[in-house]
Amino acid sequence: MVKEDSEAWDKYPHHRSIFNKLDLALKLGYNAGPCGVSVPVEGKYIVRPIYNLSGMGMGASVQTLTPGEPIPPGYFWCEYFEGDQYTIDYVWNGCWDPVFAAEGVRGANLIEFICWRKIDPPQIALPDWLDQYHDAKTINIEMIGSKIIEVHLRHGSDFPKGAKEIVPIWSDMKYVENYEDADGLMSNPRKGFYYR
Repeated sequence: MVKEDSEAWDKYPHHRSIFNKLDLALKLGYNAGPCGVSVPVEGKYIVRPIYNLSGMGMGASVQTLTPGEPIPPGYFWCEYFEGDQYTIDYVWNGCWDPVFAAEGVRGANLIEFICWRKIDPPQIALPDWLDQYHDAKTINIEMIGSKIIEVHLRHGSDFPKGAKEIVPIWSDMKYVENYEDADGLMSNPRKGFYYR
């Protein structure tokens, strides 16, 4: 089973274009362009590497850009979407069937999510051209609202079996034991806190 984008790059060389995030944005009809192409109007844009197989949104930032303002080589700008962020795993059964979904609770930046909560997969119509990736048997799609922002030829879920929520622990977070059971009345006592 493919776990990383770099493995999918090697396993599916005929599908490598899916890793080109600028190409994906343009296929989806988004307002986007590479370094050297100016944004059409001043506004909020996402600026990110055209390719990033390391994941975790590395290099991505939200910027207010004006026409003529440059962005770094190897990067592209795309219209900025607001809304809930989802990660959805699909399996191929003659069509892409959603089998898992989680909603992310964003932190102060694009990378450090506060938590991911398991949800029923939203019913979002996928473009027909995604069917060409059926030989991967599994895809993960990252979305903001109903807008696709990334497609991966692998599962995206890090949820342990039975988990309803996962809370990433970042290296700058610390743990304080702070047991509280309300004089034995709580059936699920608090053990403590992670904090920054």
